[in-house]
Amino acid sequence: MAKGYYFSFSRDRWDPTPLVVAVIIVCLVAVAYGWFKSEDAKAAKAQERAVAVAWDGLRAEADSIEVSVDLPEDLSSESYILLQRSDYNRKFEGKEDWASAAPGASAPEDAFLHERVRMAKGEGEKVYPASMAKMLTAIVIIESLPSDAYSHELRITDGDMYYLYHDGASVAGFVAGESVKVEDLLYGLMLPSGAECASALAKYTAGSIEAFVDAMNAKAVAIGMTDSHFSNPVGLHDEGTYTTVSDMALLLDYAMRDERFAELISTQEHTSAPTNKHEEGLELRSTFYQQGDIALSDGNGEILGGKTGYTSEAGQCLASYMVKGGERFILVTAAARPKDFHEDALHIEDMLSVFGALKVTKKAA
Repeated sequence: MAKGYYFSFSRDRWDPTPLVVAVIIVCLVAVAYGWFKSEDAKAAKAQERAVAVAWDGLRAEADSIEVSVDLPEDLSSESYILLQRSDYNRKFEGKEDWASAAPGASAPEDAFLHERVRMAKGEGEKVYPASMAKMLTAIVIIESLPSDAYSHELRITDGDMYYLYHDGASVAGFVAGESVKVEDLLYGLMLPSGAECASALAKYTAGSIEAFVDAMNAKAVAIGMTDSHFSNPVGLHDEGTYTTVSDMALLLDYAMRDERFAELISTQEHTSAPTNKHEEGLELRSTFYQQGDIALSDGNGEILGGKTGYTSEAGQCLASYMVKGGERFILVTAAARPKDFHEDALHIEDMLSVFGALKVTKKAA
Protein backbone atom coordinates (compact mmCIF):
# COMPACT_ATOMS: atom_id res chain seq x y z
CA MET A 1 0.00 0.00 0.00
CA ALA A 2 1.43 3.35 -1.05
CA LYS A 3 2.47 5.71 1.65
CA GLY A 4 0.01 8.61 2.02
CA TYR A 5 1.14 12.23 2.51
CA TYR A 6 -1.05 14.57 4.50
CA PHE A 7 -0.86 17.75 6.52
CA SER A 8 -1.59 17.37 10.14
CA PHE A 9 -0.99 19.45 13.20
CA SER A 10 -2.40 16.88 15.54
CA ARG A 11 -0.80 15.96 18.79
CA ASP A 12 0.58 12.72 17.35
CA ARG A 13 2.14 13.99 14.07
CA TRP A 14 3.45 17.34 12.72
CA ASP A 15 4.31 17.85 9.07
CA PRO A 16 6.69 20.83 8.35
CA THR A 17 5.64 21.03 4.67
CA PRO A 18 3.29 24.06 5.04
CA LEU A 19 5.95 26.06 6.83
CA VAL A 20 8.60 25.20 4.24
CA VAL A 21 6.26 26.15 1.41
CA ALA A 22 5.38 29.45 3.12
CA VAL A 23 9.07 30.30 3.62
CA ILE A 24 9.84 29.54 -0.03
CA ILE A 25 6.96 31.76 -1.18
CA VAL A 26 8.10 34.64 1.06
CA CYS A 27 11.65 34.32 -0.26
CA LEU A 28 10.48 34.30 -3.86
CA VAL A 29 8.31 37.38 -3.25
CA ALA A 30 11.23 39.16 -1.56
CA VAL A 31 13.56 38.36 -4.45
CA ALA A 32 10.99 39.53 -7.02
CA TYR A 33 10.32 42.71 -5.04
CA GLY A 34 14.03 43.41 -4.78
CA TRP A 35 14.47 42.89 -8.50
CA PHE A 36 11.62 45.22 -9.39
CA LYS A 37 12.86 47.85 -6.92
CA SER A 38 16.30 47.56 -8.43
CA GLU A 39 14.86 48.08 -11.90
CA ASP A 40 12.85 51.06 -10.64
CA ALA A 41 15.99 52.54 -9.10
CA LYS A 42 17.88 52.05 -12.35
CA ALA A 43 15.08 53.71 -14.30
CA ALA A 44 14.99 56.60 -11.83
CA LYS A 45 18.76 57.03 -12.11
CA ALA A 46 18.53 56.95 -15.89
CA GLN A 47 15.79 59.58 -15.80
CA GLU A 48 17.86 61.78 -13.49
CA ARG A 49 20.83 61.51 -15.85
CA ALA A 50 18.63 62.37 -18.84
CA VAL A 51 17.16 65.38 -17.05
CA ALA A 52 20.63 66.52 -15.96
CA VAL A 53 21.89 66.29 -19.54
CA ALA A 54 18.86 68.24 -20.75
CA TRP A 55 19.44 70.91 -18.08
CA ASP A 56 23.10 71.22 -19.03
CA GLY A 57 22.27 71.55 -22.71
CA LEU A 58 19.60 74.17 -22.14
CA ARG A 59 21.78 76.06 -19.67
CA ALA A 60 24.58 76.16 -22.24
CA GLU A 61 22.07 77.33 -24.84
CA ALA A 62 20.81 80.10 -22.56
CA ASP A 63 24.34 81.16 -21.60
CA SER A 64 25.27 81.43 -25.26
CA ILE A 65 22.92 84.41 -25.56
CA GLU A 66 24.55 87.74 -24.77
CA VAL A 67 22.24 90.55 -23.71
CA SER A 68 23.27 94.16 -23.19
CA VAL A 69 21.42 97.42 -22.67
CA ASP A 70 23.45 100.53 -23.41
CA LEU A 71 21.09 103.34 -22.41
CA PRO A 72 21.96 106.80 -23.65
CA GLU A 73 20.58 108.43 -20.48
CA ASP A 74 18.79 107.68 -17.23
CA LEU A 75 15.15 106.66 -17.31
CA SER A 76 12.42 108.92 -16.01
CA SER A 77 10.83 106.09 -14.02
CA GLU A 78 11.92 105.83 -10.40
CA SER A 79 11.68 102.01 -10.39
CA TYR A 80 12.13 99.54 -13.21
CA ILE A 81 13.16 96.00 -14.03
CA LEU A 82 14.02 94.19 -17.27
CA LEU A 83 13.74 90.42 -17.28
CA GLN A 84 14.84 87.97 -19.92
CA ARG A 85 12.66 84.97 -20.56
CA SER A 86 14.73 82.44 -22.49
CA ASP A 87 13.77 79.12 -24.07
CA TYR A 88 15.65 77.58 -21.16
CA ASN A 89 13.03 78.96 -18.78
CA ARG A 90 10.10 78.03 -20.98
CA LYS A 91 11.07 74.39 -21.50
CA PHE A 92 10.92 73.70 -17.77
CA GLU A 93 7.42 74.99 -17.24
CA GLY A 94 4.77 72.84 -15.64
CA LYS A 95 1.14 73.74 -15.10
CA GLU A 96 1.53 73.87 -11.34
CA ASP A 97 5.10 74.59 -10.33
CA TRP A 98 6.37 76.20 -13.56
CA ALA A 99 9.58 74.19 -13.54
CA SER A 100 8.98 70.44 -13.62
CA ALA A 101 11.20 68.78 -16.17
CA ALA A 102 9.90 65.35 -15.17
CA PRO A 103 7.75 63.82 -12.43
CA GLY A 104 9.65 64.09 -9.17
CA ALA A 105 12.42 66.20 -10.70
CA SER A 106 13.24 69.66 -9.39
CA ALA A 107 14.52 72.41 -11.64
CA PRO A 108 17.91 74.03 -11.12
CA GLU A 109 17.83 77.38 -9.34
CA ASP A 110 18.51 79.46 -12.41
CA ALA A 111 15.60 77.94 -14.30
CA PHE A 112 13.34 80.62 -12.87
CA LEU A 113 12.78 83.74 -14.91
CA HIS A 114 13.04 86.22 -12.07
CA GLU A 115 16.71 85.32 -11.63
CA ARG A 116 17.53 86.52 -15.15
CA VAL A 117 17.44 90.21 -14.37
CA ARG A 118 19.14 92.27 -17.08
CA MET A 119 18.73 95.70 -15.50
CA ALA A 120 16.91 97.04 -12.47
CA LYS A 121 16.51 99.99 -10.16
CA GLY A 122 14.43 99.96 -7.01
CA GLU A 123 12.99 96.61 -8.06
CA GLY A 124 11.99 95.73 -4.48
CA GLU A 125 10.71 99.15 -3.45
CA LYS A 126 7.03 99.71 -2.77
CA VAL A 127 5.13 101.33 -5.63
CA TYR A 128 1.46 101.79 -6.47
CA PRO A 129 0.37 99.74 -9.50
CA ALA A 130 -2.50 101.95 -10.72
CA SER A 131 -4.18 100.17 -13.67
CA MET A 132 -1.39 97.61 -14.00
CA ALA A 133 -3.41 95.84 -11.29
CA LYS A 134 -5.97 95.04 -13.97
CA MET A 135 -3.55 92.41 -15.32
CA LEU A 136 -4.15 90.44 -12.12
CA THR A 137 -7.89 91.12 -12.36
CA ALA A 138 -7.90 89.78 -15.91
CA ILE A 139 -5.96 86.58 -15.24
CA VAL A 140 -8.08 85.74 -12.17
CA ILE A 141 -11.23 86.13 -14.29
CA ILE A 142 -9.81 84.15 -17.21
CA GLU A 143 -8.74 81.25 -15.00
CA SER A 144 -12.03 81.26 -13.07
CA LEU A 145 -14.52 81.19 -15.94
CA PRO A 146 -15.32 78.25 -18.22
CA SER A 147 -14.99 78.84 -21.95
CA ASP A 148 -18.76 78.93 -22.48
CA ALA A 149 -19.08 81.89 -20.08
CA TYR A 150 -17.52 84.34 -22.54
CA SER A 151 -20.75 84.60 -24.53
CA HIS A 152 -22.85 85.37 -21.44
CA GLU A 153 -24.20 88.90 -21.13
CA LEU A 154 -23.79 90.94 -17.96
CA ARG A 155 -25.81 94.03 -17.12
CA ILE A 156 -23.86 97.12 -16.12
CA THR A 157 -25.33 98.55 -12.92
CA ASP A 158 -25.22 101.94 -11.25
CA GLY A 159 -22.91 100.31 -8.72
CA ASP A 160 -20.45 99.42 -11.48
CA MET A 161 -20.31 103.11 -12.39
CA TYR A 162 -19.41 104.07 -8.81
CA TYR A 163 -15.72 104.32 -9.64
CA LEU A 164 -16.41 106.82 -12.42
CA TYR A 165 -18.49 109.14 -10.30
CA HIS A 166 -16.52 109.01 -7.07
CA ASP A 167 -12.92 108.26 -8.00
CA GLY A 168 -12.42 109.55 -11.51
CA ALA A 169 -11.38 106.13 -12.81
CA SER A 170 -10.94 105.42 -16.50
CA VAL A 171 -13.89 103.75 -18.21
CA ALA A 172 -14.47 101.83 -21.40
CA GLY A 173 -17.70 103.67 -22.26
CA PHE A 174 -20.39 101.18 -21.32
CA VAL A 175 -23.31 102.66 -19.38
CA ALA A 176 -25.68 101.62 -16.61
CA GLY A 177 -28.39 99.31 -17.90
CA GLU A 178 -26.27 98.06 -20.80
CA SER A 179 -26.02 94.29 -21.39
CA VAL A 180 -22.51 93.33 -22.52
CA LYS A 181 -20.87 90.01 -23.29
CA VAL A 182 -18.20 88.80 -20.88
CA GLU A 183 -15.64 88.65 -23.68
CA ASP A 184 -16.28 92.29 -24.61
CA LEU A 185 -16.01 93.32 -20.97
CA LEU A 186 -12.58 91.67 -20.83
CA TYR A 187 -11.47 93.72 -23.81
CA GLY A 188 -12.97 96.77 -22.13
CA LEU A 189 -11.02 95.96 -18.99
CA MET A 190 -7.63 95.57 -20.68
CA LEU A 191 -7.74 97.97 -23.65
CA PRO A 192 -9.31 101.24 -22.42
CA SER A 193 -8.80 100.09 -18.81
CA GLY A 194 -12.49 100.28 -18.00
CA ALA A 195 -13.34 100.39 -14.31
CA GLU A 196 -16.99 99.53 -14.98
CA CYS A 197 -15.81 96.36 -16.74
CA ALA A 198 -13.63 95.41 -13.79
CA SER A 199 -16.53 95.85 -11.37
CA ALA A 200 -19.07 93.90 -13.42
CA LEU A 201 -16.66 91.04 -14.12
CA ALA A 202 -15.45 90.82 -10.52
CA LYS A 203 -18.99 90.46 -9.17
CA TYR A 204 -19.89 87.94 -11.86
CA THR A 205 -16.77 85.87 -11.17
CA ALA A 206 -16.72 85.83 -7.36
CA GLY A 207 -20.14 87.05 -6.27
CA SER A 208 -18.89 90.30 -4.75
CA ILE A 209 -16.04 92.78 -5.03
CA GLU A 210 -14.75 91.70 -1.61
CA ALA A 211 -14.66 88.01 -2.56
CA PHE A 212 -12.94 88.84 -5.82
CA VAL A 213 -10.27 90.89 -4.05
CA ASP A 214 -9.61 87.89 -1.80
CA ALA A 215 -9.14 85.79 -4.97
CA MET A 216 -6.74 88.40 -6.35
CA ASN A 217 -4.57 88.29 -3.25
CA ALA A 218 -4.64 84.49 -3.15
CA LYS A 219 -3.50 84.40 -6.77
CA ALA A 220 -0.74 86.90 -6.09
CA VAL A 221 0.57 84.67 -3.30
CA ALA A 222 0.39 81.61 -5.56
CA ILE A 223 2.37 83.38 -8.28
CA GLY A 224 5.03 84.42 -5.79
CA MET A 225 4.24 88.12 -5.50
CA THR A 226 5.52 88.36 -1.95
CA ASP A 227 5.56 92.17 -1.74
CA SER A 228 2.13 92.92 -3.13
CA HIS A 229 -1.40 93.42 -1.83
CA PHE A 230 -4.61 94.56 -3.51
CA SER A 231 -7.77 96.15 -2.11
CA ASN A 232 -9.76 96.61 -5.32
CA PRO A 233 -9.88 95.12 -8.84
CA VAL A 234 -9.33 98.46 -10.56
CA GLY A 235 -5.99 99.71 -9.25
CA LEU A 236 -7.46 102.81 -7.64
CA HIS A 237 -5.10 104.43 -5.18
CA ASP A 238 -5.35 102.94 -1.71
CA GLU A 239 -2.71 102.24 0.93
CA GLY A 240 -3.84 98.63 0.80
CA THR A 241 -2.98 98.37 -2.88
CA TYR A 242 0.76 98.22 -3.46
CA THR A 243 3.38 96.17 -5.26
CA THR A 244 6.93 96.24 -6.66
CA VAL A 245 8.09 96.30 -10.25
CA SER A 246 9.63 92.87 -9.63
CA ASP A 247 6.26 91.45 -8.58
CA MET A 248 4.54 93.08 -11.55
CA ALA A 249 7.08 91.50 -13.90
CA LEU A 250 6.43 88.13 -12.30
CA LEU A 251 2.69 88.67 -12.82
CA LEU A 252 3.08 89.55 -16.49
CA ASP A 253 5.37 86.58 -17.03
CA TYR A 254 2.77 84.29 -15.50
CA ALA A 255 -0.21 85.83 -17.31
CA MET A 256 1.44 85.74 -20.76
CA ARG A 257 1.44 81.93 -20.56
CA ASP A 258 -2.33 82.11 -21.05
CA GLU A 259 -3.38 82.50 -24.69
CA ARG A 260 -6.48 84.53 -23.87
CA PHE A 261 -4.52 87.01 -21.79
CA ALA A 262 -1.78 87.28 -24.42
CA GLU A 263 -4.45 88.04 -27.02
CA LEU A 264 -6.03 90.73 -24.85
CA ILE A 265 -2.83 92.60 -24.03
CA SER A 266 -1.60 92.56 -27.62
CA THR A 267 -4.85 93.83 -29.19
CA GLN A 268 -4.91 97.45 -30.35
CA GLU A 269 -8.60 97.84 -31.13
CA HIS A 270 -11.75 95.78 -30.58
CA THR A 271 -15.40 96.48 -31.35
CA SER A 272 -17.91 94.92 -29.01
CA ALA A 273 -20.98 93.04 -30.17
CA PRO A 274 -24.07 95.25 -30.59
CA THR A 275 -25.80 96.00 -27.28
CA ASN A 276 -29.06 97.55 -26.16
CA LYS A 277 -27.19 100.85 -25.71
CA HIS A 278 -24.70 100.67 -28.59
CA GLU A 279 -26.47 99.27 -31.64
CA GLU A 280 -23.27 99.11 -33.69
CA GLY A 281 -21.12 98.00 -30.79
CA LEU A 282 -18.63 100.04 -28.79
CA GLU A 283 -15.16 100.67 -30.18
CA LEU A 284 -12.49 99.87 -27.60
CA ARG A 285 -8.94 101.16 -28.03
CA SER A 286 -5.84 100.26 -26.07
CA THR A 287 -4.41 103.03 -23.90
CA PHE A 288 -0.98 101.50 -24.49
CA TYR A 289 -1.01 102.08 -28.23
CA GLN A 290 -2.54 105.54 -27.93
CA GLN A 291 0.20 107.03 -25.75
CA GLY A 292 2.98 107.78 -28.15
CA ASP A 293 4.33 106.57 -31.46
CA ILE A 294 5.15 102.93 -30.76
CA ALA A 295 7.07 101.11 -33.45
CA LEU A 296 5.84 97.57 -32.94
CA SER A 297 8.56 96.04 -35.08
CA ASP A 298 11.96 97.33 -36.18
CA GLY A 299 13.08 94.26 -38.10
CA ASN A 300 15.03 92.96 -35.13
CA GLY A 301 12.34 92.85 -32.51
CA GLU A 302 8.62 93.16 -31.86
CA ILE A 303 6.70 94.73 -29.00
CA LEU A 304 3.86 92.34 -28.24
CA GLY A 305 1.81 94.54 -25.93
CA GLY A 306 1.60 96.38 -22.67
CA LYS A 307 -0.61 97.62 -19.83
CA THR A 308 -0.38 101.23 -18.74
CA GLY A 309 -1.38 102.80 -15.46
CA TYR A 310 -1.57 106.24 -13.92
CA THR A 311 -2.68 107.96 -10.74
CA SER A 312 -1.20 111.08 -9.22
CA GLU A 313 0.26 108.96 -6.41
CA ALA A 314 1.55 106.15 -8.63
CA GLY A 315 2.81 108.29 -11.48
CA GLN A 316 2.96 106.75 -14.94
CA CYS A 317 3.45 102.96 -14.93
CA LEU A 318 3.86 100.40 -17.68
CA ALA A 319 4.27 96.64 -17.99
CA SER A 320 5.37 95.64 -21.50
CA TYR A 321 6.51 92.56 -23.38
CA MET A 322 8.91 92.24 -26.31
CA VAL A 323 10.58 89.60 -28.47
CA LYS A 324 14.05 90.44 -29.75
CA GLY A 325 16.78 88.24 -31.17
CA GLY A 326 14.60 85.22 -30.50
CA GLU A 327 14.45 86.03 -26.78
CA ARG A 328 11.50 87.37 -24.80
CA PHE A 329 11.75 90.33 -22.46
CA ILE A 330 9.49 91.86 -19.84
CA LEU A 331 9.95 95.48 -18.81
CA VAL A 332 8.07 97.07 -15.92
CA THR A 333 8.52 100.75 -15.10
CA ALA A 334 6.80 102.72 -12.36
CA ALA A 335 6.63 106.17 -10.78
CA ALA A 336 7.46 108.29 -13.82
CA ARG A 337 6.23 111.80 -12.96
CA PRO A 338 5.55 114.04 -15.97
CA LYS A 339 4.89 117.75 -15.63
CA ASP A 340 1.83 117.32 -17.83
CA PHE A 341 0.22 113.88 -17.87
CA HIS A 342 -1.83 114.73 -20.97
CA GLU A 343 1.22 115.86 -22.95
CA ASP A 344 4.05 113.64 -21.74
CA ALA A 345 4.19 109.83 -21.83
CA LEU A 346 7.40 109.22 -19.90
CA HIS A 347 6.60 105.54 -19.33
CA ILE A 348 6.29 104.98 -23.08
CA GLU A 349 9.51 106.93 -23.70
CA ASP A 350 11.33 104.80 -21.10
CA MET A 351 10.10 101.59 -22.73
CA LEU A 352 11.20 102.70 -26.18
CA SER A 353 14.61 103.73 -24.81
CA VAL A 354 15.19 100.35 -23.14
CA PHE A 355 13.91 98.20 -25.98
CA GLY A 356 15.76 100.34 -28.51
CA ALA A 357 19.04 99.99 -26.61
CA LEU A 358 18.55 96.25 -26.07
CA LYS A 359 21.06 94.12 -27.96
CA VAL A 360 20.80 90.33 -28.23
CA THR A 361 23.61 88.34 -29.82
CA LYS A 362 24.63 84.68 -29.81
CA LYS A 363 28.17 83.70 -28.93
CA ALA A 364 30.12 81.91 -31.59
CA ALA A 365 30.37 78.16 -30.99
